[in-house]
Amino acid sequence: MTTPLLPLLGLCLSPLTLTDAVDRALNRDSTLASLDAQARGADASTDALRGNYGPKLRLEGNVIVWDDAQTVSFGGGGGNAAATLPPPATPYEFALAGLLQGFGTPTTVREQVTAQATVQVVQPLVGLYGISQGVEASEAGRAAIGAQQQSRRQRVELETVQAYFRVLQAQGLARAAAQQVESLAAQEKRMLSLQANGVVAKNDVLRLQVALAAARQQVIATQGMEQQARAALGMYLGAQPGESFELTADEPAFAAAAVPPLASARENALRDRPELTELEHRVAQTSAGEDAARAKMLPDLNFIAQYQHAEGNTFSAADSFFGGLFLSWTAWEWGATARQVDAAEAQREATQAMREQARKGIALEVEAAHVQMDTADHAIAVAEGAVAQAEEALRLERARLEAQQSTTTDLINAETALLQARVNLENARWERLMARARLRTAMGRSVLDARDAVSSSTVSSPPQSPPSGAEK
Repeated sequence: MTTPLLPLLGLCLSPLTLTDAVDRALNRDSTLASLDAQARGADASTDALRGNYGPKLRLEGNVIVWDDAQTVSFGGGGGNAAATLPPPATPYEFALAGLLQGFGTPTTVREQVTAQATVQVVQPLVGLYGISQGVEASEAGRAAIGAQQQSRRQRVELETVQAYFRVLQAQGLARAAAQQVESLAAQEKRMLSLQANGVVAKNDVLRLQVALAAARQQVIATQGMEQQARAALGMYLGAQPGESFELTADEPAFAAAAVPPLASARENALRDRPELTELEHRVAQTSAGEDAARAKMLPDLNFIAQYQHAEGNTFSAADSFFGGLFLSWTAWEWGATARQVDAAEAQREATQAMREQARKGIALEVEAAHVQMDTADHAIAVAEGAVAQAEEALRLERARLEAQQSTTTDLINAETALLQARVNLENARWERLMARARLRTAMGRSVLDARDAVSSSTVSSPPQSPPSGAEK
């Protein structure tokens, strides 16, 4: 592994496999943490709605202190007695006066301190339909969050895998650049020896030294690329300042997995993509919400049973109980509920349209990933041949230069062509791996969970030519 341009201080390098990197990224992703919290909230909301199925028990009580007790006297007594009746004048009045004469003593009908306790049980009946639709909508919303979690996990996994491969890719490019520096440095030693013997001119040596300086600049540039790639990987991993990683080059199982044809890949995606699953649940959620809005048009029918205990009031029974059906219905409300139904219906139709649009986008994404993988496969075959040809061309140019049949310009051009061929091969190999990862994600599969893989092996490094200076 090449040494970064600006090595991070404070923490030692630690081996980090691709699987470890993905696990760490998943554990530290803030969006996943937010979705986990939303899932817990959705579970609690659904449980709360289910609680509306059963009867509700209401308890009420009061203790009241009045300014005074309330008394009644029917015979002209004191207290809160009624007004004194006029003297009797007829036989009927004389009889009534005699009857009331026994009630002349004031009677307390309400004590100064009264108390009352009520226990009431309310069970909805017609309202159970609206409650069931609300529960169904809440359950669909919770399932949609679950699909969101799966989608986010797959996205984090893919982005982490690509960031991991970008670091390894930058290391490969740095190796290719370092090979060119080593080759040109060895050639510089030969040219200086030939110049000392008067075989080549100084300008030939200078041209080679300029090319060597440019190659060293290229090494610095690739080291900077690696540093940036490491920073991007560290972002996904939630790395601490000063933390760095020793990456392993073990080929993941999906690299050897069978690649389905485009038609099968598209079919798998339309069946397994969590984004489509989420939208299916959203459609179910909005459909249940529409039915719940319609349920508000129904009359409200409840069964109510009540027990009441009262103290301190003569005209109230100490204990009383009743039970029965209670019906209420808002017969006219200027179409408010009907408009709520229209709004819920429009939301359902909008969600259905989003689902259809997502299906088209996913089909296109699968095709693009499939094409990228095929392109990378062909690019590798071409690049491998180009590297072999460039190495042979460089060998011939060295021999011609030794025989004074070519110039340093020809040698530099051959070195540059070989470097470009190695860079193309390095890029094609990593692009193929990343294209495979993108295809698996596009099909709704986990990148690393490749159960259909043939086997696992080690990533083949770019062709390693022997140091140019060692060639005779």
